[in-house]
Amino acid sequence: MPDLTCRYTMDDVSTGNTVDLVVPMHGSVSCMATRAATGIIVDVDGCESPDDITPRKAKAGNGTVAIQIVKIYSTNFKVPAYTHQPPGSPESPAILAHFKEGCQIVVPVRMLKHHVDSDQVRSTPTTDTNCTSVPNITAPVEDHIISQPTQLEVEDTETTVLNGADGDT
Repeated sequence: MPDLTCRYTMDDVSTGNTVDLVVPMHGSVSCMATRAATGIIVDVDGCESPDDITPRKAKAGNGTVAIQIVKIYSTNFKVPAYTHQPPGSPESPAILAHFKEGCQIVVPVRMLKHHVDSDQVRSTPTTDTNCTSVPNITAPVEDHIISQPTQLEVEDTETTVLNGADGDT
C-alpha cells in the first residue's frame, strides 16, 4: 500500500507526471490520506483562468507547479491564491467547482502527491453539508489548506507568478 501522506517536493516534479491534488503536509492523517483532484504536471507559460476567477493568467513560480485537472473529486476544495467574483457579488475563495476538468491551475508543490490509481482513495472532505458526493470525515479541509500564505508576485499586467513553500518546511 502506498504512503498517502507523502507529498511532492520540487525534486519530484516532472512534466507529464500524474499527481493527486491534496491537503498539504500538515493535517490530520484522515485528511492527508485523501485527494481533491487528479491532474497532470504541465510545462506552460501561463494558465488561463475561467471567467470571474483572479488571477486571469498565472504561471508557476518558486515552490509552485502548473497542473492540468483531469478529474475533480471534491468540488468545494479551495484553490490557494485564486479568488472568484461573479459580477455584482462579493469576492470569495475559488474552489475546484469554479474550474472544469481540463483547466490548468498553479498550486503549491506541497499540495501534490504521487497519483494512486485506486477507487479506494477517499475524496477530501469539505464543509459543504449539501454535497453528498464527499464523505464527511474529521476536520474540514479549510482548516488545513494553507499553513503559510501563498505569495502573489505580479510580473506584468497580464500574468501573475504564484509562489509557495516547496514542501520541505
